[in-house]
Amino acid sequence: MLNLDFFGNNFFLKKIYPEGIYNSIFIKDIMISLNGNSEFSFFIKQEPLFPVKKWGKWEEDFNALWVKTSSNVRFKGVLISNPDRLGFNKLDIYVEDFCQIFISQKENSHVNLSLFKNDRFIIQNVIPIFI
Repeated sequence: MLNLDFFGNNFFLKKIYPEGIYNSIFIKDIMISLNGNSEFSFFIKQEPLFPVKKWGKWEEDFNALWVKTSSNVRFKGVLISNPDRLGFNKLDIYVEDFCQIFISQKENSHVNLSLFKNDRFIIQNVIPIFI
């Protein structure tokens, strides 16, 4: 399950997914800046419990949500292996000790981002798309 409390500005996603996001969460982009202003985006391929009328119908007009985030976060650690092979890797987020861990792996490739516990990626945009 994707814990939306790991993100700032999560009100809209909590409204359309009141029971949570349980599966089909995939990394799209990670952009890390040395000055701290970093971006992170992912896809959700779970139908919202409450539809958004202007988006149309699930599986007819869109089949995923593209969630774009950014923030001035402090990284405790970054580990990326074989980034060209990442593709649509499943995303897991959890808390360990005093940091949040964003991890995605597939075969010989993986991404592991460790953020300080109180830092958050802020949700900037949620876009319905077909993937």
